[in-house]
Amino acid sequence: MFYGWKISLLSMGGNFMLQGSVLYCMNAFMEPLCEVHGWTRAGLNLSMGFAALMGQLAMPLAAAVSARCSLRRLMTLGALAGGAATAFMGLTGNILLYTLLFTVAWVCTQICGGVVGNALMNNWFHHYRGRANAGTSLSGVALPFLSLVLIRHFDAGTAYLVLGLLTCALAPLAWFLVRDSPRAMHLHPDGRRREPRRSRRPPAEVSFSGMLREPRAWFLGLAFGMALMAGSSIMSQMKPRFADLGLEAYPAMLLACAAALFAALAKYAWGWVCDRFTPLFAARLVMLCSSASLALCFLPPGL
Repeated sequence: MFYGWKISLLSMGGNFMLQGSVLYCMNAFMEPLCEVHGWTRAGLNLSMGFAALMGQLAMPLAAAVSARCSLRRLMTLGALAGGAATAFMGLTGNILLYTLLFTVAWVCTQICGGVVGNALMNNWFHHYRGRANAGTSLSGVALPFLSLVLIRHFDAGTAYLVLGLLTCALAPLAWFLVRDSPRAMHLHPDGRRREPRRSRRPPAEVSFSGMLREPRAWFLGLAFGMALMAGSSIMSQMKPRFADLGLEAYPAMLLACAAALFAALAKYAWGWVCDRFTPLFAARLVMLCSSASLALCFLPPGL
């Protein structure tokens, strides 16, 4: 197997643990945290919203840092910091401190996986970047259910501790496995025998300050931010909503996990579309499909 796929799996592992912990696992933690600490769902949602906003704002900063620092060190640091923040989230009853730790964990999703993982895949792949960057929503299938079992048998603090330790375990793997580019191992992108053919036109120089002066960059960021906000807000609230409708805890969680399973399959499918056509075409299509699916909410209630 081409070595780049091993790094791709590790990057997906970072997305699996961190994005699963901060997003999908709120399905399991929201009700217990409100019961134990007397918090409200509105307060927890504000906490998650602030952390998510900081995570999105950290993306250009992570991109600038990844262009200047070792991706291997960033992945290792992201796993350690994100795992520690996740573990400590279960040890505090102060919602402000919880929000701070939540923010650290969400920012680390861009460092262990996220932006840094995408930078690695762009170094290691040329023709298969979409599929290598596909990521995974399998965390939404496994981690919320695991968290629910731990909460029912122990408590929310134990569940957060287990998630944090599992995330920290990615740090030594990142340190020993990750290499910034295939040249470090005398390899070529995609596992080919020679460097891929590139366009004769030299690539345009793109700087962070230059992007800030480019209106299209702001429009693109706004579009992706709104699309992610809509999807994340739904995926993080499914189990509590199903419970409000009268379902027991485990059937409600299984329905939420089933939705995440379809998301996992869809990410690889959208990666294939990016490779087959263009990322811009895929972005337009996925946003149109998301809008169409959300429009189903306007249908009258029924089977």
